[in-house]
Amino acid sequence: MSTEFDVLVVSNFGRGHWLATDLADKRLKVGLVDLSERFARWTPEDREGPFGFYKSEGLQATQLERLTEEDYTESCPQGFVVWLKSGPIETQGPLAQFSFRKEGFPEAYIQYLNQAENLKSDARQNLLGQIRDDDFSKTWLVHLCHQLASTRFHLNSRGSQQGAPLPVFADHMFRRASRRGFADSLAWCESKGVQVFQGAEILDLGIQDRRLESMEVRASINGVLRAKQVVWALTSKETSRLDSRFLEKLYQSDAVEPTWSWVRFRYSIQDNGATQSLPPRFVLLQDIYSPWTHENMMLVQRTVRSDQYDVWVRIPSLQRFQQAYLDQLSKTMLGLIRERLPETPCELLAPPQEYLYPENELGPSCYPVYEPSDLEQLHTKNLKNVFWDGPEYWERSDWNFQLSHHAELSQQVQAQLEKEKPR
Repeated sequence: MSTEFDVLVVSNFGRGHWLATDLADKRLKVGLVDLSERFARWTPEDREGPFGFYKSEGLQATQLERLTEEDYTESCPQGFVVWLKSGPIETQGPLAQFSFRKEGFPEAYIQYLNQAENLKSDARQNLLGQIRDDDFSKTWLVHLCHQLASTRFHLNSRGSQQGAPLPVFADHMFRRASRRGFADSLAWCESKGVQVFQGAEILDLGIQDRRLESMEVRASINGVLRAKQVVWALTSKETSRLDSRFLEKLYQSDAVEPTWSWVRFRYSIQDNGATQSLPPRFVLLQDIYSPWTHENMMLVQRTVRSDQYDVWVRIPSLQRFQQAYLDQLSKTMLGLIRERLPETPCELLAPPQEYLYPENELGPSCYPVYEPSDLEQLHTKNLKNVFWDGPEYWERSDWNFQLSHHAELSQQVQAQLEKEKPR
């Protein structure tokens, strides 16, 4: 077993798998420390999350390979879909242009969503200025596409304040996550030249001269790992859960508590003519003006069974483990689903994992959402060879943003290695 690396990627929930392989492709010696078993109560569906991915121009061929080498993927023929009380809005298919005109969206705003990845900065900022000044009834879809997968919480009308929108006009796909698929992803990393420490436990971190010099791990083989550069892809809350000593060694501040968290319910909805016409994934939105939280905004995805659906909602993190609240929320959600499908029997099949396990067993949310002001209070130690990754450093939690961010991070790591080469 090698113990000396150019780069170590400390990973959880599959974060950094593509990054590790991209660095290995540059003939660097890369190790992946997989800590997923330290958070083993989460199901594959919870780890995968509610956002899917988009086959946009910005997605590299190797990144698409990363998304498809595990479990099989499915497409959404209608693209990105928002189902309002007045009817659906979809970005692909024969009804797309009709739904845009019906809702009164200006063509320039639709083009912004369609071309945001390719717009130059000045043109993008000019359009965003117009959008923020215009009436919300004409701009809410733009704000939603910014806010839906964002790691920062903003009010509906300020959703476009930060980051880029989801590339909703690209082909929309989603993955059927499984434990076997996750194991396949680790095997894929190994096939690309990455040394994987699966099911690892970090026992200690050695810091000297403002560098993370060593990492003692217990995995299939125990050892002390050393690396020139380290990518730490855990949140401060996840770091603290591993060991409070690690938080003290790596951070100057306390762990940041997310204000909101995405949680997943599973419902049984009878397979009939009404449900067969539904897209496999859609946003069920009750009121565009009410906060895009709780039961007002539900992200719905059909499972491998045609009569079962996962339904995600964004709730206050303080209420994640309150069973009475989750009970009432599930009943309210069920009532709203029945309103949309009045002749279709449906019932709750499974509450969120937060209902079944206490916080000390389950751990931090897989998909946290923060107040921007809270993240400003997050301060890491000034370590010369550590790159920070994870939701606290992402603009969005969807796969497209993660992989785009990791492409930039790969360049930064390579540049730092080149800078530190002996001359």
